[in-house]
Amino acid sequence: MQTATEPAGRVPEIDWLKGLAILGVLCIHARLLDGTALFEHAINRAVYVFLVLVGVNSELWWQQPRLRTATWFTRTREWYRTRLLRLLVPVWVFGAVWWLGVALLDLPEARQLGWQHALAGALGYMPWVGTTWFVTLVLQLVLLFPLLRALVHPHVASLFLFLAAASTIASNLYLWEVIALARRLFGDALGVPDPGWYLHWIAVPRVFWHVIAGAFLARALGGRVSRLAAVVALVIVLLGVPLLAWVRADAAQGTYRALALVLLLDVPLTLALLGLLRFTPLPRPVSGFLGFCGRASFGIYLGHVLVDEFIHKLGIQPAGEQWTARATHALILLVGGLMLAVVGGAVRDRVRWQHSTRDALAFARGRS
Repeated sequence: MQTATEPAGRVPEIDWLKGLAILGVLCIHARLLDGTALFEHAINRAVYVFLVLVGVNSELWWQQPRLRTATWFTRTREWYRTRLLRLLVPVWVFGAVWWLGVALLDLPEARQLGWQHALAGALGYMPWVGTTWFVTLVLQLVLLFPLLRALVHPHVASLFLFLAAASTIASNLYLWEVIALARRLFGDALGVPDPGWYLHWIAVPRVFWHVIAGAFLARALGGRVSRLAAVVALVIVLLGVPLLAWVRADAAQGTYRALALVLLLDVPLTLALLGLLRFTPLPRPVSGFLGFCGRASFGIYLGHVLVDEFIHKLGIQPAGEQWTARATHALILLVGGLMLAVVGGAVRDRVRWQHSTRDALAFARGRS
């Protein structure tokens, strides 16, 4: 399942990069290559590279030829119908398996959580389950995207790119203020653990830069990165490495400024990686595997969260100091993620088939 979209003409390197990104997420949670420069500056940015691609693919969906003559209302209705189906059905499969697991294992959650938590979970809000903040964030972005894409108008795109960057910077420089505001607005928010990182992670303004920049890339270049753009983006990323080290040296504000800077660098990092994948020949098995992982990335994400959640709830700490232990953990997360992706995809396709069948029957009755 995909968080974003399936434009009529797919851009192969976008799927490949999504595949790399989801593999990077598995490496993050397995701590594979943790402590290396590659982990810090590339692998650890996988989630945010993915968010740039959400902007790219979402805008490409809106540019499909079959939708160009439709009204804004029709396109928006189709957007919500197809995107929410693609996202929520796997979330429901994930939630059903999670609730069944905690009940069978007689974990404390089976007694402590109630119907409110089940309802919130069905809508994609599950702060009590692993790293599901990404699911909550993506669902918000889907709901907001019809508005956000309107900001990428050619006459004002530069202004809104600047404002999006400013929003991302401010959200990190004033991290604790964002959390405090969310606490005031939403209260306990169904048990968000202290100190409230979850509330910061799901704050949409924190990633406006990623999504709007991705939409701008799709609008301006069709999602295809030229060699020159890729080289310029790579230079910016490389210059950002010593700049990050210099920013972190400030004991008082260095951490917050580094958070803001690294989020800004996610966009040129994504451009550089798209260019690298476009102009570097990949063996067919590699491109095929990355493409599959990219198309199934949302299901793999949910599946690996589920597997990782129960591994830790059973008291197993697989990500030890040995590289082999971390690699094994990453492989287990991949297999678990692929399993849920396949099951969730089958359920989603069945729901979609039934919906299409009902539409066809209704149309036939209307003609008779």
